[in-house]
This record gives sequence, C-alpha cells and structure tokens, in this order.
Amino acid sequence: MSLMRYGTKAFSLLRLVIVARLLGVTGPYQLGTFGIVLLVIAITEVFTQTGINLILIKDRKLLAKYIDTAWIVSIVRGFLISGIIWLITPWLTQFYGNSSLELYLHWALLIPILRGFINPAIISYQQDLQFGKESLLRTSLQFFDILSGFLFLLFVGNAIGLLWGVIAGVLLEVVLSFSLFKQWPKILGFRVSLLLPLFRETKFVIINGMVTYLNENLDDILVGKLLGTAGLGFYQTAYKFSSAVTIEIGNTLRDTLYPIYAKIQSQPEKLAKMVDKVQTEQIIFSGLVILPAFFFTRPAVSFFLGHQWLIIAPALQILLLSGSLRGIMNAWFPLFLLRDKVSWSFYINSLSTIIMILGIGFLSKPFGLVGAAMAIFMSVALVIPFLWFAKKQVLREMIEHD
Repeated sequence: MSLMRYGTKAFSLLRLVIVARLLGVTGPYQLGTFGIVLLVIAITEVFTQTGINLILIKDRKLLAKYIDTAWIVSIVRGFLISGIIWLITPWLTQFYGNSSLELYLHWALLIPILRGFINPAIISYQQDLQFGKESLLRTSLQFFDILSGFLFLLFVGNAIGLLWGVIAGVLLEVVLSFSLFKQWPKILGFRVSLLLPLFRETKFVIINGMVTYLNENLDDILVGKLLGTAGLGFYQTAYKFSSAVTIEIGNTLRDTLYPIYAKIQSQPEKLAKMVDKVQTEQIIFSGLVILPAFFFTRPAVSFFLGHQWLIIAPALQILLLSGSLRGIMNAWFPLFLLRDKVSWSFYINSLSTIIMILGIGFLSKPFGLVGAAMAIFMSVALVIPFLWFAKKQVLREMIEHD
C-alpha cells in the first residue's frame, strides 16, 4: 500500500512540476486558486461529515444493517454541501479578492453531489484487511484524476482543467463502487429509526474529525488570506513536496492500523508490542528519508520547478521536519479511536490547532512562507509529548484491564 501511494504521489508531483512550468509566471496564482477550491470542498465536507464509515468498518453486520440508510444520508449530505458552497461563493470571492474563484467554485458543485452516490460497501476492503485491493483501487482513482486533469489542462490552458480531472475521478469512483461490490444499497431500504443510533455513536468522531481537519488544513485558509493567492500557491507547493517525502507513510499507517488494531485488541500485550515496533520503524524511516531531502532541497526545487520557485526552499525544509513528526503522530491516533478515547485526540488536536493559528497569525507577516512553516512545526512539536503520554496510558489501561 505504501509503495502504491508513493508511486501515485510521485506521479502527482511530476504533474505539478509540468503544470508549474506550463503556467509560467501565473502558476502560483492559478494553483493557489485551485487549492482554495479544494480547500472549500474539503472543509464543507468535514463540517457535515457523519462518521458513519468509521463505525461500519468495525463489523460487517453493521454494514449490512445500515448500508441503505447510510447511502441516503450520504446523498442528502452531498447536495447540502453543494448548496453551502453555492451560497458562500460570493463571500469567498470577496474574501480572497480573486475574481476567478467564482467559475471554479461553480464547477466544484458537482464534486460533493457525485461523492454522495458512492456505494458505502466500498469500505469492505478495509473490513477484510485487503489493503492490496484497497490501495490498488485508490491508486487507480488517483492516477485517473491526475492524468485526466493534466489532459484537461492542456486542452483549456489553465488550472480549471485540474478541477475537471477531480470531477472525472469522482465519477469513476461512483461507477467502481457499484461494479466491484455485490452489496448494493437500496433507496427503499432507508430507515429513519436507524439515524439516531448511528449519530449517537459517531458524535465525538464527528467533532474530532472537524478539529483534525482544521489542524491539517486551516493553515491554507490563513496563508491564503495573509499572503494572498500567489503566496498560497507557493505554500501549498512546498507542503505537497514535503508531504510526499514524510507525511504519506504516516497517512498509510493511520489508514491501515485501525482495522489491524481492531483485530488484535483482545491481545493487549501483542498490540502494545506492535505499536512500539511501528513507532521505531517510523522514526528510522523518517530519519533515513528526511536527511538527504533536507540537504538537497534548494537544488531539487531549482531543477524540478525552476529558479522562480526557490522562494519555497527554506519553508520546505521546515515542513520536512514537521511532516516527519506528524507521520509518527498519525501512527498513534488509531489507538484512541479503537479504545473509545476519541476525546483525547480531540483535546490534543485542539491544542495543536490553537498553536498553529497563533503561530501563523504572528509569524506569517514578518517572515512570510518561512513564518507559516515555523508555525506548522511548532503546532506538531509542542503536542508530541502529550500524545506520547496519552498513547502510553491507553496501552497501560488495556493491559491492566486484561
């Protein structure tokens, strides 16, 4: 799964390099506009999330019981998200001072609507720990998104082609979610009586998901406002390169460890050993990868993106360090979800988000991109001790209870 995700990330970065050179001096501005659109979609999706899939992954019987209701909820949610985006489009255009944003956001309305129709049975791969099939599916979808976006960009000559690629990728996911899985949801199977039990179990998952998203993406909102659309384009490009090197392995662990931990939660000592092993290997991997990337940042940026992008090099180096730490954090968070300690994740993520907001607010203006990157590093480094202690406490409670 890691190899496939890194392969997709490498292809994505290759597209970014080509797009940055094709768009020339307007590249940072156009990529910044595209980044704002994706940010708006993501944040509206997070703040209307249901958390249902995380609950259904625990037990196949739950999927069979709730699939119809979950699907209808997902469809309604998709239309709700699009309605929210349509309503706030004039305000966003004025907020960012970007006249191009309106056209992009109007096209983006299709994305949440289409995502709402994805078959909930698509989580079956995670339930059965079939990570090879899961990663092959995700990788194929990302390749299609990347390739179609690049072709559309060549056709229209601006970054809206990248947005069309995202739309095409979501449409393909809807088709595959029904063609690859025999279990299909039915409209007439919707039960209002099942809604309350679902949301009662997912309420804290929803809240923590919101905070987690803000912690990982609020920096884009603030940087876009404080440093402008072009500044956001520079910042997001630096972040994408840093995440390709460090964060991606942590995201892979976060996605795979939860169902694995769920399988062995009745053996707490075995689970504790696995957590320690994953932690050690993650630290070693991060050290081996980050050192050469850190020292060769400037020549790499110059070679791949061009001299006009060298402004991102110092910020990229700092983001590499913070990304390495975030990867370690992502390997610990599944424990809290498994042991119904989501509130702990919420408190830690909230603290990290507050540090990030204050850091960007105070450091971005005087130090630019470097200040924003410093704020991200502080938001991760200062909460690592709290997270480590919480992780140890969860494992200790499991072993003592056993």
